[in-house]
Amino acid sequence: MLPTRGGNDRGETSTQSVLIVPVVLSILFMAVHFAVLAHASHVAQLAAQRGAQVAATRDDAPDALSDALRISQQTVSELGGHLAQTPRFVYTSQLTGMTVTLTVQGIVPFLPTHVERTVWVSHERFVLEQDR
Repeated sequence: MLPTRGGNDRGETSTQSVLIVPVVLSILFMAVHFAVLAHASHVAQLAAQRGAQVAATRDDAPDALSDALRISQQTVSELGGHLAQTPRFVYTSQLTGMTVTLTVQGIVPFLPTHVERTVWVSHERFVLEQDR
């Protein structure tokens, strides 16, 4: 004889739903957070690269640093990122480095909310043909 009201269930479906929904939602939110972190990483990398290239091509120009900062900040704002702090430059005899730190919206509490990328670009020195 088949039961007409599902008498043997005793809340199994409710219990399974209560256990599985938080797990599925946690996985979904973690995937979204990782996607946001990946996007911020790409934005920071591009902003640092553009700024370092501008700074490396200008030989001791007084406005090179301000141009590089402006281009870096413009790149971040155009791509929807948010700077955590002003980009930093490091000059060596052969290389120019730029570090960009972005902040992202915290979706999952224990995952990072800042992304930092550093790019090193070699200095460009222009030498005239007769000076070679």
